[in-house]
Amino acid sequence: MSLPQTAFPPPFQVTRASHAVIAVSDLAKSRAFYVDGIGLVASDETRDAIYLRGVEEAAHHSLVLKRASGAPVAERVGLRVYTEEDLDRAKAHFAMYGRRPRCKGNLTSERIVRVQPCIRPLNAAVWPLALM
Repeated sequence: MSLPQTAFPPPFQVTRASHAVIAVSDLAKSRAFYVDGIGLVASDETRDAIYLRGVEEAAHHSLVLKRASGAPVAERVGLRVYTEEDLDRAKAHFAMYGRRPRCKGNLTSERIVRVQPCIRPLNAAVWPLALM
């Protein structure tokens, strides 16, 4: 199996992943996997969502599991970018593919691009426990 071609230079500079939001059909089973199995910390919980982070993360959460009545889907992915210009480049890049990202940031705050991927059921090989 060959790896996909790397885009170099990239259309915008990503410093790291910010967060992801996944809709799951069984919130309790998903919580058991991510908290009890993997060891993520539940920062907050409501009847319909669980906000998770890694043990050493300073942010409130990096993964949100939301209760869904339908098939599990990846609702949103957040990427932190390097500069204000990267926010503009990211917005233009995703617009070419029909996505409408929400971008926020300035010189004194974090620069985050939120992208809603194509909404479709998650591949069981990639997100096995989101299918619970």
